[in-house]
Amino acid sequence: MTDIRLGVLGRISADVAGEPAALGGRVPRSLLALLVSERGRMVSADRIVDELWEGAPPASAVTTLHGYIASLRRALEPDRAARAPSTLLVRQGPGYVLRVPPEAVDAERFTQHAQLGSRALAAGDPARAAEELDAAERLWRGPAYADCRDAAFARPEVVRLEALRLAAREDRFACALRQGEHVTAVAALQAHADEHPLRERTWSLLALALYRCGRQGDALAALRTVRERLVEELGADPGPELRELEADILAQSPSLDLPGPVAATFAPAARTGSGPEPVHTASASDRTRNLPRHVSSFVGRQEQLAGLRALLDEHRLVSVVGPGGMGKTRLANEAAAARDDLDGPWLVELTTVTDPADLPHAIGSVLGLAGADSARSLAPALAGRSALLVLDNCEHVIDAAAGLVESLLEQCPELRVLATSREPLRIAGEAVLDLPPLDADGPDSEAVRLFRDRARTLVPTWQPSAEELATLAEVCRTLDGMPLAIELAAAHSRTLSVRQIADHLDDRFALLSGGTRTAPQRHRSLEAAVAWSHESLDVAERRFFDRLSVFAGSFDLDAARRVTGDTAALSRITGLVAKSLVAVEPGTEPRRYRMLETLRHYGDRQLTDGERREVAARHRAWAEQFAEEAGHRARSADTSRWLGRLEAELPNFRTAIASAFAVGEPVVALRIATELYWFFYRRGHVGEGLDWLTRGLAEAPPADPALYARSYIGKAVLHYLSGDLPSAGAALDAAQPFALEAEDPEHRALVLCYRAYFLAATGDVSGAAECGERALALAREAAQPWVEAEALMVLGQVARASGDLAAADALIVRAVSAAHASGHEWAALSSTWIGLKIAMDMGDRDHLVRRARELVHELYEEWDVTSWLVGLHSLAGCLAMLGRPGDGAVLLGTVAAIGGRIGFFPERMDPLDGPRNAEAVRAALSAEEFDARFAEGRGMARAEATAYIRDLLG
Repeated sequence: MTDIRLGVLGRISADVAGEPAALGGRVPRSLLALLVSERGRMVSADRIVDELWEGAPPASAVTTLHGYIASLRRALEPDRAARAPSTLLVRQGPGYVLRVPPEAVDAERFTQHAQLGSRALAAGDPARAAEELDAAERLWRGPAYADCRDAAFARPEVVRLEALRLAAREDRFACALRQGEHVTAVAALQAHADEHPLRERTWSLLALALYRCGRQGDALAALRTVRERLVEELGADPGPELRELEADILAQSPSLDLPGPVAATFAPAARTGSGPEPVHTASASDRTRNLPRHVSSFVGRQEQLAGLRALLDEHRLVSVVGPGGMGKTRLANEAAAARDDLDGPWLVELTTVTDPADLPHAIGSVLGLAGADSARSLAPALAGRSALLVLDNCEHVIDAAAGLVESLLEQCPELRVLATSREPLRIAGEAVLDLPPLDADGPDSEAVRLFRDRARTLVPTWQPSAEELATLAEVCRTLDGMPLAIELAAAHSRTLSVRQIADHLDDRFALLSGGTRTAPQRHRSLEAAVAWSHESLDVAERRFFDRLSVFAGSFDLDAARRVTGDTAALSRITGLVAKSLVAVEPGTEPRRYRMLETLRHYGDRQLTDGERREVAARHRAWAEQFAEEAGHRARSADTSRWLGRLEAELPNFRTAIASAFAVGEPVVALRIATELYWFFYRRGHVGEGLDWLTRGLAEAPPADPALYARSYIGKAVLHYLSGDLPSAGAALDAAQPFALEAEDPEHRALVLCYRAYFLAATGDVSGAAECGERALALAREAAQPWVEAEALMVLGQVARASGDLAAADALIVRAVSAAHASGHEWAALSSTWIGLKIAMDMGDRDHLVRRARELVHELYEEWDVTSWLVGLHSLAGCLAMLGRPGDGAVLLGTVAAIGGRIGFFPERMDPLDGPRNAEAVRAALSAEEFDARFAEGRGMARAEATAYIRDLLG
């Protein structure tokens, strides 16, 4: 990894290999600061946009964000190869994560030094403590997050870091007193107390320093001053530590003359009061704990482990939540074992607690407190202990656990609690760590490493081949990255090959059983782990959960309500999310939800055959209705949003179409596929769309001529996109009689419109002009302005084919205007694309530049990938004409890389102009120059390429 240092203790900065990195202006610096502040956690793109533009983002915010991401990647990884993925600023799920080791960030190094200094002070080594605390202070270059300290995301971090700094400075003063430097410390302590007049610990250290200088009166005066300020500012009396110190000074207690061991005082939150540190007699070696010593190794989860340890440093109550089998207990034990609390950690297993009233007994028995039966009896024994309690598996006594923990934390100021549960305790001050599945992306992922680790204990000589590693990744993805499921699968390594394990996962619950004999019953099989959660639901929740299993991929609230038939869907979803049985996809609008595949399989197994048929029928009906609604709106002014919703529902549409064919309802399948044809066109899903439409037309009786007309029109445009003009023409021939029979001028107009375009492409200009004029007239008759815009666009292309470039250009201007007026942005983009080609035919440089800039603007706003690729391909030829063939080669490289991934090739769709554009670029460059610039483009993401072309022509 690149040697990188990131700074937030002052202005936002980055050094790469010892040299300052050019981060840009305020917004990219704020972006980097936001990612740093999340400490390795993913930040959704939606949240980034909201934070950077303070809730009022411009329309181009997402694309601009992509440009900032690209520029930061170049600044932070200057040596990264053009096509290599970023290893620092990584795309993850719906957002981005900054993957740097903690020691790369000055705030984390400061925290580490401060912690080590505090611990050394507690251990009676003030000299070592002073070294660490001085190192911590030297890292500060100015106010924390100086460039963006007023931003909403930065304010909590600024407060946290400055509170840590104050606590570290107080620890440094305590070091000075321990080392007999009370004379020199007085002035600094007095200045610090004046600057922070309400910090009781500062005043107690000042009073102690004054007393040791023989200034008893001044020491008492200092204590009177802080008392008066606390009363005046807060209406509060000093804490017990200050009162005890005052009594000791008045009595001239000998204990004040002895430095004595001082308790660790480092705490992430500002302390509002403490006197001289209480003496603790326990040393690190005396600590008592009852955590199990695990025989198996701890694999992966380093990011979550670091996050949990940081949360435990910052908060007194942390809950690790997630579904059963996700590894909550093991992670909590690892985090607790790494701490050096003076008391504990104490693990309290709650799985055996069947009566909530027994919860205090369970905690008391672990702590050796006989007779504990309530918070009232536990609190006095814990009030003076700096203890960590680990409460494991709180979910089945969640209400009792929440009440008891809240009461104990209120009465025991030094107590910390780490809870594991399938839902949060939901009490004040709780920090929640949602435990995600293990990363299962690739043969070196955490999930695969866990499988290999567990399998090697059974087959020590096993060295998986590359093929087996690829299969292992498939197995781990199928098992949702769930640690318990992966370990249970690995347990079959002695008897089954990796391929056999993968093949048996269709019945995962039968395969994944027989865990270790000493494991809890709920962890001896995958089914038992899921059943533990399922059985905690009430009857209505179980019914709702089971019915959700019909969804493939994700779903939204309205879909859940319609498919399950449950009018209380909102409260049901809320409950299942809280219990970690359903996950929320952050940043989605409307919010979408998802079940792990293992949970979905379990829910499906609970349905009777009759229930399964009923739910599948409701799912098909919902899919048909939603496809019809979204299909109509996909050509509206709100195109991008609706195409996005169709993309999100694609797995459900696939399931519904397959289900319709399976139960003998091909008309339903055809209707769904037909409503989706425009979506298939815009997103480049050519093969899939043609397959569904072809099968539907073959199996569905032609009882609905309007449906058949739309279906064949869909086939025609998809064949066109694939470059198969003869099949496109044949599909239009088949559509025409159905459009006439349906007496639908809209579909008759579309048939004629597309026929005109194809005729012009084959040279039949007069036939094309006749079809185009008839299409325009029918569109006006049908009062469909979006069809009118397409007809004008096609007539512009026909005029171009006839050689009348001036008329063609005028028609295109009308088409763009009509498209914008009707909200049909695709037609505006496609018309502008044709306008660029007309300008290239004209050869007028100024006109060409204007048309190119117009196309760049349309591409910048465009959502679909196929139109974007076609536009970029034509702009490559335009750049060659403008004397920039190298930049044209870059665009061709981007088109080839992104188009290749979805199986779309502009030169096939545009057989007349596409090859000409590519050849113009090649002809202007040497083979070596073309290959180098082409390779540069292949490494660009879409946002980078869009920003690149905007810089050239925007």
